[in-house]
Amino acid sequence: MLPYGAASAPLWAASSSSHSRAVADALGCFSISQDSSLDPLVRFRALATSLRALANVCQQAPPSLRLASLARAARDYGARAIAVTALGQLIEKLTKDKWIDPSEPFLAPGRRFDTVAPRADIQEWISASVLEEYERLHAYSSFYAGAAARGRLETIASLGYESAEMGRRLLLVRTRFPKS
Repeated sequence: MLPYGAASAPLWAASSSSHSRAVADALGCFSISQDSSLDPLVRFRALATSLRALANVCQQAPPSLRLASLARAARDYGARAIAVTALGQLIEKLTKDKWIDPSEPFLAPGRRFDTVAPRADIQEWISASVLEEYERLHAYSSFYAGAAARGRLETIASLGYESAEMGRRLLLVRTRFPKS
């Protein structure tokens, strides 16, 4: 089990969302798509099914961590715009509410966070994972993202989940756009 899954398992066991079955099926398809022992066509079809199911569930329900799962499936599928939109919606919710319900099973929005264990506050892990994947996907480089990237990158660093890549991006943005 992935570290964030182990930390969230007690919450997930009690999940009773009306969309839980559809989400579970979509996550199951995503899992099949990651199994390298299977035929590539089977894996691709499973990923496509997961993406369609998650997109459908996300359209019917208010913003939640289903959007993180959608972003992950969309990125793996090559649907970058869908992933960026989903992550942007999550960032808006996190900015507004400062909290998002982690009680329904979800995928980490980026592969790196599959192996990063949440510390005491899972909300910080969620924020860092969403911000990092958004930063990675919304522009090909932080050079092009402009000064707006600085706040996201500084937040990731302050949460203590900064990767070497995000550290380099923060250095680039601080150098290119010094505070006035």
